[in-house]
Amino acid sequence: MAGRYFADGDAKAEVAELLRKRGLDETAIEAEAFRLRALELEILNRMKAFQFSRRDKSIFILAEIRQRGSQLTNNTVDESEPPRLVEVVKRGADHG
Repeated sequence: MAGRYFADGDAKAEVAELLRKRGLDETAIEAEAFRLRALELEILNRMKAFQFSRRDKSIFILAEIRQRGSQLTNNTVDESEPPRLVEVVKRGADHG
């Protein structure tokens, strides 16, 4: 019946009637699905946040490279100050 629920209107009506008899509605199905997959959803959310962090770090590094390249072209590099790019890469290596 669970498989037919999404394709067959009669099965959907039958499930709705069973839920109604128990004081529930179709949102109970959604809530149970979320409950059953909460751990997987949390893992996916963490993976997504990690990927966003990596993307942001990559964009920052690319901006640093572009800035350094521009400075080299204009001969305006301050050799007394270490490039921030090196610091960022070192921090990234330290934090995985």
